[in-house]
Amino acid sequence: MKLSLCVATKNSAEYIEKLLRVGRSFADEVVVAVDASSNDLTERVCHEHADKVFRVESPGYVERILPWLNEQCTGDWILRLDDDELPSVGLIEILPALMNDREMTHYHLRRRTIIGEDRTEWIAQRLWWPDWKLRLFRNIPSIVRIPGRLHTGYEVQGASRFLYRGSIYHYDFVYHGEQHRKEKVRQYEIISPEKSGSHHYSLPDEASLITRPIPADDAPADGYGANRPPAAREPVRDVDLAEIDRAAVRECEYGPGLFRARLDCVDCPRVMEAGRWYKVDVDLRNDSPVAWPLPEMGAPDVRIAYHWLSADGDLYDYKGRRTGLPHTLRPGETTRLPAPVRSPQEPGDYILQWDMVVPNVAWFSEQGWRGPEIWVSVEDA
Repeated sequence: MKLSLCVATKNSAEYIEKLLRVGRSFADEVVVAVDASSNDLTERVCHEHADKVFRVESPGYVERILPWLNEQCTGDWILRLDDDELPSVGLIEILPALMNDREMTHYHLRRRTIIGEDRTEWIAQRLWWPDWKLRLFRNIPSIVRIPGRLHTGYEVQGASRFLYRGSIYHYDFVYHGEQHRKEKVRQYEIISPEKSGSHHYSLPDEASLITRPIPADDAPADGYGANRPPAAREPVRDVDLAEIDRAAVRECEYGPGLFRARLDCVDCPRVMEAGRWYKVDVDLRNDSPVAWPLPEMGAPDVRIAYHWLSADGDLYDYKGRRTGLPHTLRPGETTRLPAPVRSPQEPGDYILQWDMVVPNVAWFSEQGWRGPEIWVSVEDA
């Protein structure tokens, strides 16, 4: 499995080299987007240490650029870090195992915020800890949605885990002064007043601040490992907002590749009594590129459902009972499960139309998938 590290940055010449050097020690590809309004040596530093560097028209806020930045990555997995962050040694060491887990599509990582000039302590109180971030995910466009709005992150379909080993270290309070943070808040309030997030850019009273020393077994990866040389450097390419926003449109919805399956009814009765429950065995094969998880695994699950149509094809009852999966279903795997089906209350001829759904996301039928349809005659009980 190959990993792409991607970073968006502006005016970070004084500190981004550390992140890029560390990134080259574990990532197969380092991709950087440099804000064209940078007025220091950021672009030069990035060009010396990254594999791909782009000069992007100033987007105003980083979330706007994320859909486009994803498209520049060629690895099987993507790890996105801010320019004022570093991964921990513990996180780097477990990356191969995380990426080789066939069931997982994304991971939520803990972020520790460093404070103090000696950089030996992190803030261990609410708002700053635990600061979960979805930053590691499979590079499969059909399962990744990036709203691209201020203070929105990634939405990824499939099974996930919250990692209690390994961390991201955040150096905002070390690298940036109070005036810098106030200016950032001011810009955010102009873009989206209701989502400025100003509480994340100021510290509480020092007397009430709860801090902890950096754990020895999960220290920041400062100078970690042997650096590989950057790949053959391409010229820095200019990217305008029109190109960036076109990528946002392409990635605004989940791709159709997620909603693929084969469903076969094994023993559906063709004659039913009105208003009665029946158990119908169904064979289901996962034809999507990701594992379908159980709901307790921390991601939206996949469920079988059905609708009743009249003999003319008009909708009679849309809200048939939904049936969850008995276990995680990997790509290409098949399982048999009993689906409870209740017949219509009124006698007549009907069509039993099978469907599938990711709750609160989409019906498979709305994404071009077509389930089997079975003619059923309903008689008086």
